[in-house]
Amino acid sequence: MFCLLTCHRISPADDLILRDILPEPLITFSQANSITNRVITDFQKRAYNIAAFLSPFFTEVQYYSFWGLQAITGLLISRSTALQFLDHTYYKGSDLDLYVNHVFARRVCFLFFCCAFCLDRSFLDLQTTLAELNAPMPTPLPKQYGGPGIICVLKYRNPSNMKVDVILTRFTPLQAILSFHSTCVMNVISYAHAISLYPRATFVDHVACHIESGRMRDMNAISKYKA
Repeated sequence: MFCLLTCHRISPADDLILRDILPEPLITFSQANSITNRVITDFQKRAYNIAAFLSPFFTEVQYYSFWGLQAITGLLISRSTALQFLDHTYYKGSDLDLYVNHVFARRVCFLFFCCAFCLDRSFLDLQTTLAELNAPMPTPLPKQYGGPGIICVLKYRNPSNMKVDVILTRFTPLQAILSFHSTCVMNVISYAHAISLYPRATFVDHVACHIESGRMRDMNAISKYKA
């Protein structure tokens, strides 16, 4: 840290140190003087760079198209993806989890088609699904993700074999997110903000409140986050 403050430059080692400091003391440290303020500000720009974080899924050009779609549709990134982004962690094999109201399904499908993602169902199946979703009050389709307010999931895969789950919701995406199995994954990334609903419990105390659903998928997910 002495080198950090006297040389006024950033090294890879600095990020390894700063990433393990909790946000509250990090902000306090940034207020010490203009040098530390600049160092912490630069670190936060790198640590919370969502375009870089999503680079396994999107090229830079594709990301800005995705970002625009978020702004237009209210699409939210959540579950383990948002948790990893806020906690500077990585879960091997994790999908990109996206939540969006079902009325925007066609827009989302078009974006992923343009970004060379493959859907795990045929084009005819997709057309049938989209037609059913256009009903005034669509009913949940088979093989749904599970959870209140969720209609169905479109599973995508890009040429690098990175997986994306597009969860289509009956009402707002946030309503479905508030029904998650655990408070530790109640985090969202919109086109403009990254928000944790329980930041101290999740990232400081490392505790969570579990919501009993009885679904095996939820129990398996809770075990993953405990590990």
